[in-house]
Amino acid sequence: MLMTQGLIEEAAEASRQMQRNYPQTYYKVSRENLDMVYFLVEPQLEPYLKYINSHPMICKGIQNELCKILPH
Repeated sequence: MLMTQGLIEEAAEASRQMQRNYPQTYYKVSRENLDMVYFLVEPQLEPYLKYINSHPMICKGIQNELCKILPH
């Protein structure tokens, strides 16, 4: 039970962090309830989110799959 609570708290904290740092991405993924699994891929996804949010025109020009599903 305690372990489950810890996972839920970690998921909620990562979700809030995504909402704070990447609001457009958060609103896009939260519609599918994917914000609560962000903590599972946060270290791997963070560089891409930073890049997409800081270089939207370059990202748009690349047209890779990540740019297609995440807002720029």
